[in-house]
Amino acid sequence: MRQAAFSACHPLVNAIYFGAAIVFAMVFAHPAYIAISCLCSALYLVSVRGRGALRLMIPMAVLFAVIAFANPLFNTGGTHILFTWPGGRPYTLEALCYGLAAGGIFVSVIFWFAGLSGTMDSGKCLYLFAPLAPSVSLAVNMALRFVPLYRRKLAQIMEGRQAIGLAGRGKRGLLSGGMTGLSSLMSWALESGISTADSMKCRGYGSGKRSTFSIYRMGRSDKILLCLMSALIILVTVCAARGACFASYMPDIRMAGQTRPLFYPALSAYTLFLILPTAINISEEAQWRYLRSKI
Repeated sequence: MRQAAFSACHPLVNAIYFGAAIVFAMVFAHPAYIAISCLCSALYLVSVRGRGALRLMIPMAVLFAVIAFANPLFNTGGTHILFTWPGGRPYTLEALCYGLAAGGIFVSVIFWFAGLSGTMDSGKCLYLFAPLAPSVSLAVNMALRFVPLYRRKLAQIMEGRQAIGLAGRGKRGLLSGGMTGLSSLMSWALESGISTADSMKCRGYGSGKRSTFSIYRMGRSDKILLCLMSALIILVTVCAARGACFASYMPDIRMAGQTRPLFYPALSAYTLFLILPTAINISEEAQWRYLRSKI
């Protein structure tokens, strides 16, 4: 799959967008904002992953239903009782609505983090945080790299043992073979670490002032997008501070609506902010398909 257009933007643009989207998704408890966050995050996942996004959406839908309908089983607060269980425990409307809101917040945050992982790679993270804490950023990126590296190496070791007839049979044989494979992996990891340290020392690592290399440049479109995003974030934040995003579920349901003059401007700005990357991806994909059809 081709890289999505929003993923090709400057790392600062990606980081600010996902940071604000995740914070807003966790803070806003109003059902309208939760629904928009879930919808926009799901659309962005589809625009990035295509049909592969369904593998995450289907279990998240089940988890949403479990959180929503199980919350009244543990939370009996609220004034409107829908029905009473045989033991006399009430099932209230307020607890159900609170469960729906909590489930929506949880799902939207998971979707935004999934979109973040598909947009921000290790190079972008290193570019953003290396000037602030270069050693920590390098250590974190190397640690994250080691997880898939060690998994591939362990698979190679086990395949090699199986090829020469040392895979083992039965539970005891499999356990013994697995321990031997892990021992070989640890030996390889230590040897690889020593080789890497020697190589970095020979290249002069730590001997002088560090310089950095970056392939990222803040273009005109990135600046325009960053200014638009900043304006929308400020507008949503100011409106939220004035109660445009207020919602409370206990002991009764109270939330901002038509009585709040800033409710609709905040909702519109929030929707426009969250739909920006999806609109960029869709427009880029449509343009690419049009140009390809002309070949």
